[in-house]
Amino acid sequence: MMEKHIVELTTPLKGEYHEELYRRVFFVSSDILEFELLYNNGKISAIEISYKNKLDIEQTAKKINELVENEIAVQKILEPNKIWENKEARKYHEDVFTILKSKGAITVGGEGQVGFGEPLIKLMDYFDARIMEIVNDLFKAEEFRYPTLIPTKVVEKCGCVDSFPQLLMFVSSLHNDLDYYKKFKDEFKKEQEINSYVFDYVENVDYCLPPTMCYHTYNQFKDSVFSNEFKKVVTSKGKSFRNESRYQKTLERLWDFTIREIVFLGNQEFVAECRKKMMEASFSLMEELGLNGHAEVANDPFFASPDTAFKTFNQRLQALKYELRMNLQENHTISIASFNYHEHFFGENFNMKFDSDSHIITGCVGFGLERFMFAFLTQYGLDESNWPIKL
Repeated sequence: MMEKHIVELTTPLKGEYHEELYRRVFFVSSDILEFELLYNNGKISAIEISYKNKLDIEQTAKKINELVENEIAVQKILEPNKIWENKEARKYHEDVFTILKSKGAITVGGEGQVGFGEPLIKLMDYFDARIMEIVNDLFKAEEFRYPTLIPTKVVEKCGCVDSFPQLLMFVSSLHNDLDYYKKFKDEFKKEQEINSYVFDYVENVDYCLPPTMCYHTYNQFKDSVFSNEFKKVVTSKGKSFRNESRYQKTLERLWDFTIREIVFLGNQEFVAECRKKMMEASFSLMEELGLNGHAEVANDPFFASPDTAFKTFNQRLQALKYELRMNLQENHTISIASFNYHEHFFGENFNMKFDSDSHIITGCVGFGLERFMFAFLTQYGLDESNWPIKL
């Protein structure tokens, strides 16, 4: 049976901070099973947490208030900056996931692990094909297929450890030693399951599951020197992985999902123009499909860092990141794509230079294909005769 406790916030937060606080609470403690933000006089004044295990209430309350004081209350919230919007009269199908599951079209294999069959496979492939039409029409892109695993050193260079440690998922293996194999098997026979004892037998954390596909591309061109006229567009599609804790929900927020990525490498003008063209073409595709949604300035989920507030404000102020958000309900949206401008961050970290010795500029666009598909089904339902497309 779950117990509940109300944690009072030392510093009540304005309602504008709802999203910034909401997406961090589960990462405070794995023992928090559910939570609700409580309001008083228009401000978030407390959080009601639900838990099962013996939770150190005092310590948890301290961590929550440290989070609020150090990462959220210090943020300067900018006015929403929408650059595109599409609104059509529509009845939303909020029971799509439940129906698909009952029909066996979707199977849940674990936390944030969802598999699916037809017509979802064709639908997701259709959207990927439409994105690739845009890419091929606008750019002479090279397509690559990357391995699933990515070296941990690459993820370090990409800034994940400093910026998004909560999302990282590591891969390891048992010590390459006969004695360790025998001891591990004996331990398994005794426990009859894999649990925390496995950490006594694993050898390394040299590899990660990639949080996004573009990291492979930056690593591909590390330590390269290009002519001053160098311009390149690389695209790839593959599985990406993020530990979403208890935020995992239907097809909205998966631990294991598919990204179609487009990476731009070159000078500032080229990368900025590529991103602009890709945004405009993507908005046109949404209008053609009749999908309700909007695009706005956004920020990455920076966390557990003393400069979280600065990173968030800087990213939003300079419009380094835009998100394309589709409606699942009238007042509930999810991001199906992001359009990012990195300046010379990856050029410096991966030592990618022009002949002139200046670092190259990068940018990328990433589409979450499961989310794209789910938003479409939520808006149009499962009756294919009502769809604006024919598979």
